[in-house]
Amino acid sequence: MKKLILFFAVVFSLQAAEPINLPFIFQRPLSYGTVPISAKWSPDDAKLAFLWNEKGERFRDVYVKDIEASGIQRITSFGTNNSLSPTDQIRNLVWSPDGKSLVFEFQNNIYQSGIRRDDKPAIWIPSASRPVFSPNGKYIIYEKNSDFWIQEITSGKLTNLTGASSAENTLINHPFFSKTPRFQWSSDDKSIASLETKGKNAPCMVIRQIETNQVRVVDVRFPIDAQSIIRDFQWAPDNQFLAVDEIAADRSKRFLLRFDTRRGIADTLYREIAPKNIGTFGGKIFWIEGGLSLLFGSSINGYGHLYTIKVESRIVSALTRGQFDVIDYSAENRNQKIFYTSDEVATETHIFSIDPATDKSEKLTFRNGVHSFTPSNSGEKIAEVFSSFQQVPELYWSNALPNSKMIAITQSTSPKMEDYRMKLPLTKSVRNPQTGRLIYYHLWLPEKNLVSSKYPVILNVSEETRSHKIRNAWSINGLVNQCLCDQKFIVAEMTVRLIDADSIQYSISDMKTVLNEISTYDFADVNRAGILGTHFGGYDVAVTMFATPELFKAGVAITALPEWQEDFPASKPEILPFLFDHIDTEKVPERLNSYPDLTGHLLFAQGNMSSIEALLPTATLTQKMTEAQKRLDFIFYPWKDQYLEPDETTIDLYQKVYEYFRRYLR
Repeated sequence: MKKLILFFAVVFSLQAAEPINLPFIFQRPLSYGTVPISAKWSPDDAKLAFLWNEKGERFRDVYVKDIEASGIQRITSFGTNNSLSPTDQIRNLVWSPDGKSLVFEFQNNIYQSGIRRDDKPAIWIPSASRPVFSPNGKYIIYEKNSDFWIQEITSGKLTNLTGASSAENTLINHPFFSKTPRFQWSSDDKSIASLETKGKNAPCMVIRQIETNQVRVVDVRFPIDAQSIIRDFQWAPDNQFLAVDEIAADRSKRFLLRFDTRRGIADTLYREIAPKNIGTFGGKIFWIEGGLSLLFGSSINGYGHLYTIKVESRIVSALTRGQFDVIDYSAENRNQKIFYTSDEVATETHIFSIDPATDKSEKLTFRNGVHSFTPSNSGEKIAEVFSSFQQVPELYWSNALPNSKMIAITQSTSPKMEDYRMKLPLTKSVRNPQTGRLIYYHLWLPEKNLVSSKYPVILNVSEETRSHKIRNAWSINGLVNQCLCDQKFIVAEMTVRLIDADSIQYSISDMKTVLNEISTYDFADVNRAGILGTHFGGYDVAVTMFATPELFKAGVAITALPEWQEDFPASKPEILPFLFDHIDTEKVPERLNSYPDLTGHLLFAQGNMSSIEALLPTATLTQKMTEAQKRLDFIFYPWKDQYLEPDETTIDLYQKVYEYFRRYLR
């Protein structure tokens, strides 16, 4: 009898669950929560600060987790202010060196807050931003009135670093590398180094002796050219040498240098010449083994991997090898442990640690999905945001040991999640018979799979990069795919490399391969296929619709950057060469010139500006297509900028996307 009651309870539960809809996906507060970000360990590794919203709203407040205690503590309550704009965000969250308070930037002011329950955040430095403490906590550096200032914390003494923001020829000022620090403190708090320009000519190294207020401007005889790009620079443990990562302006060459700050001499440790362009991976360098070696990344062999170089002997050794990419890496901890994430396990991202002395690599994570990492200061603990198809992104911490238990910190989902039916996609792979490339894609199939129905197919495409591939991860894009699938479409999500491929036909060949594989289902009708893409995927849609008009009957190109897709910056013209390893900014727009061949139905959707105007100039293209008497549909939201965010406008947009496909694929 108990089994029968249980059976009816399960059946009733399944029947009660509703298909997800667009309000569920895009209406705040989000039932699946807000992703926690900016995790920062306290100096003693006992506490973890992070930004989050426990109710699923847009604004993220500051929270603190005591590792040894239960529960979490909210430090700020700015999110309760309903008048905040989407641009109002807490930024640059840092611990004070004594671990007793937190400092952060909000609304162009630097705030400070204690971490006890009765402490309230208050403005510490008004009209200032970018707070950075010196290693021993004696000074803080910040930006105010377009100048940088050093303040001695105990006395309040100020020093103006005039000219410190003039490094116009370094990648530090480039928006794609906005996280690169503008300054580097020596570990003893006595010196600060910055790369600046001298009359807008060759870069020079500026060394400031803080206690004596002496400034030494040392010309660096860089081996490449006057307009070289400096990606990173780091003090050695002895506070005499600086490691410098330099790239030629045309990205054809790369040098790792050791700069002697006392003698003003730069020695070349490593030289890399790329057949096409130096890749964007590997832009971080770390001193390891007490300053005897450097850790760096490179994609010279086609995959992003980690390497070390002995400073004195110049011997280079590979730490990672194989047909996979390292996604992120760090050696910023007192014990000099090296951590990295990679896609060595297909469709997943895992955390590894590696011993540079033995080259032995250990896989630390065991749950299937996507892991990120923030190592503690000692290197003995890890904070990570983990997600999978069945797990929304949550913050965890664990010991930095293989198969260590992941202890949950956040709980983002609301009880409303139980009212909706989540559908797991199939993870499929197929090899392109022409190129030999193994293609991974996610597939959502309608529940009944009736042969008599012959469901149309939609490809949801996005641009592939090393950090953005098909993953076993929770995503809003996946919810959109499920929503379309519930409307009796077969939906496949895949990544393509249209921009940097030698021929666009290779990537279109991948699409054909996936469609051909889907056609093996007797209930699939690939003759009624559509294609959907946002941001770079919108460019992919337009080019594919023009280049192969017989492949898709309808396409929707959304020229906006999803707010939830944070790994892609907006594509300003000057940033494009740095986005991909082999981009040709002149030939890429020319691929749109085949628009007269369009035979299907194409819809452009954007706000008052496009996130990919340099790639897909919709206004100009629309005029040309109209003059060529080509059918083109356009949705314009003049009150929106170049970002998509969960709100009523996005609900309206995706409702129109569904109606467009229903009209032209049914």
